[in-house]
Parts: sequence; structure tokens; C-alpha cells
Amino acid sequence: MKKKLSVVQVIDQLLPGGAERVLITLSNILYRNGHQVKVITTVRPGALARALNNGILHVCLRRKWKFSPFTMRKLIKEIKGYDIVHVHSIHNLRYVWLAMQLYGIRKRIFYQEHHGARANEKPGWLLKKMMQQNIFIGVSAELKLMAKQKLQVPEYHTFVLPNIIERENNPGVAQTSGFINLLLVSNFVRVKNIEFAIEILEQFLNQNKKIQLTIIGHINDEAYHHEILQLIHRKQLNSFITILYNIDNIQAFLGQYHLAMHTSRHESGPLVLLEYMAQQLPFLSYLTGEVALQANAVLPELFMQDFDADNWIQKINSFLETDMNELKNKMTNYFHTVCSPDQYYEKCIKIYTSALKE
Repeated sequence: MKKKLSVVQVIDQLLPGGAERVLITLSNILYRNGHQVKVITTVRPGALARALNNGILHVCLRRKWKFSPFTMRKLIKEIKGYDIVHVHSIHNLRYVWLAMQLYGIRKRIFYQEHHGARANEKPGWLLKKMMQQNIFIGVSAELKLMAKQKLQVPEYHTFVLPNIIERENNPGVAQTSGFINLLLVSNFVRVKNIEFAIEILEQFLNQNKKIQLTIIGHINDEAYHHEILQLIHRKQLNSFITILYNIDNIQAFLGQYHLAMHTSRHESGPLVLLEYMAQQLPFLSYLTGEVALQANAVLPELFMQDFDADNWIQKINSFLETDMNELKNKMTNYFHTVCSPDQYYEKCIKIYTSALKE
């Protein structure tokens, strides 16, 4: 029987975020398929570490100083015996690449880029050098194109591995009687455009609709978070808006809501749309990111191509005034098509083996 590839994945910490959740999903899928899997966090474990399968070895380097030779030596020791070194986030790529250069490790890095905004940045010479020596995996076709055009990575070293999530079985939750419960899952980052969701809520209230908005997210930008709180206070909307922080298992909460929104101006994923589909929560989203672009071909009723509040309100009203069971079934069928763990596993292994054959 042929030995399966051993895989080590590297990230700084497993805090709630798209890259971190993809790493956990991929690690668990690889482990279930019989691979030896190790996860290295360079700084601290992070709240999501508990989502890793118990059989996966998790090593935290607890790095205090970025260029500590002791920590780099420990990193090299931890990755040395593995067939595949899979790294997430650009700062971790720089760290792993530098450590491998210093200790003379001649092994290709499989680097996965999760952030769509990277496609609009001008890369420096060091990033180009690193990527031309390694393997680029983008979560979208846009990122693959960026790798070829801006980073000058050869076609045969660039791949697309779209994000998936795994559905969690959650009991249904009774929704608040008499109120329309809207949901926005969004970390506090300016590009998320949370103020637009607040504008929509305000206009619904001006129409005398009984409506509430819940925002679930982490504070990634303190200044923007403060601005949003001030906006809510200034518009006297405190009694209509609930903000929940530090929620890691989003799917467990989705049964409480009638409809979700996603108002971000730019995304690479976004994973939360897949979570909405997994739990049959209808949503309205701006058309951005690989998940949205793919789903739009099958479920165009879920996506908007502008930020005209009147258009969004009209669309939300049409959802709320009709039986959404047919839409929910379409969402479920689509989710099972694009979020097959078996297909995701096969795509990932194909990327690994095609690069190793050289």
C-alpha cells in the first residue's frame, strides 16, 4: 500500500478568520483520509485550535522575537520530516522561507493566499523571489491570475483551491415572535461596510417595520468599531441593534434569524455565505469574492451588484413576503455540490502530487 503524504501546515495563530478556518477544515479532512498531519502555530494557539481533530499534532512555537534563531531552529525541526509544507498568510511565508534559507532546507513551500485585496497590491522583489521558488495556491481565479502576472509564478506552479466549509448539525431555534430578525456576520474592518447594513435597518424602521439587526464579529479595527458604535448611538438605534463579539461557531446561531446580509465591498471568499447556505438561512450579499461569483450563476437572487439601499430593501421585502422553502432547498443542493469534502480532498492532493512529480 502506497504511503500517504505527510502534511504540516503553518500559521501564526488560530484566531477566528477565513485563513484559519480553511487550515482547520483542510487539516481535519486530510487526517480523516489517513494522512499524518501536523499544525504549527508560530505565536500562540488561538481560540480555534480546539476545532482541530484530536489526532492532529499541534505544535505552538510561542515566538517572542521574529528573528530568534532558537525559534527558527525549532520550526525547521518540526517541518523537516514532512512531505508537504503548507503555509497560510504572507508574513508566515516570509518567516518559513527565511528559516529554510538560513538552515539550508531545499523544500518547496505550498503557499495559500486567502486575501482578495492582495490582487490589487504591488508586490516587492522579495515576494516575487519567494513565490517563483515555491507553489502558489489561491482561493480564487483572481488570485491565481495575480500570481502569474504580478509575481511571475509559472502556470504549472499556480493553482486554485476554492474555500469550503463543513456543515454542522444544529437544532432549530425558535425565532423571536413578531420581529424580523436580520443578521450581519462581519468583523469590524472598514471594507466590510457595516454602515450600509445600519442604513438599511434605519430605512426599514422609517417604514414602521418591526425589525432587529444582530451584528456578529470580532474587532479587527478599533477605530472603525468605535465609529460604528458612534453611528448607532447618533441615529438612536441602540435598542434595535445587538452586537455579539467573539463568537467562533457561527453556524450554531443561524437558526435564530429570518434573513442575513453581507455588505462587504471586497472579499476573497467569503466563507460566511457558505455557512448561511449550510443552515438554510437566506441572505442578500454584494457580489464580491469567489464564493459569490460561483454561486451567482446558480442563485442570482441572492446577490446585488450595487449599494443602492432602495434596491436592497425592495429585494429583502420580496424575500420576506414569499415562501422561501424553494430557495432554501436550492441553497442546500448548491452547498452539497460545492462543499463536498471528498472533492476538496481530491483537488488538494492533486495540487500536492503534481508539484512533487517535478
